[in-house]
Amino acid sequence: MTYKELLNTLRNLHVPLIDLETAVTLDLTLTFNYSDTQFNELCDYVKEVYSHSSATLTEVAKCIDDLVVKKQLTVEEILKIDICDFISQVGKWSGW
Repeated sequence: MTYKELLNTLRNLHVPLIDLETAVTLDLTLTFNYSDTQFNELCDYVKEVYSHSSATLTEVAKCIDDLVVKKQLTVEEILKIDICDFISQVGKWSGW
């Protein structure tokens, strides 16, 4: 399958490219174990953060990974963080 065929298939399935990009970024970045439900919730959360900030998807995903791995937060605790507060957290984490 060519890349163009792949894009057309995704369009025909009505898969928004941002959904695919978010899922792939999290899948490649997160180093901790999570359930399918947690993954879906994290994808929704990351898309929300991404849409309201200048952070990249990778920056948001790496920040989440650090919070879980280094600061021992749970996925549930991260999902409870207000979006604006999390954007500030990403800014501190990434140095902007």
